[in-house]
Amino acid sequence: MPHKCVKCSTTYENDDPVVIDGCACGAKVFLYIRSTEGKYTLDLDALFTGDARTDDGKYDIDVDAAFKGM
Repeated sequence: MPHKCVKCSTTYENDDPVVIDGCACGAKVFLYIRSTEGKYTLDLDALFTGDARTDDGKYDIDVDAAFKGM
């Protein structure tokens, strides 16, 4: 996960020694930037076209097809 220098806003990867040693601008404080991985916007109308609903009220969604092209 990346880290951002609080002084110059330069972003460094987690394994970059700069995070331990300090930034080129002289700062030694970094903000950890959380990943937004796992959050997706879905077009439910497109996913539920046809008869995707099962008898027990659940939906069968083809996840591979849903995320194709992202």
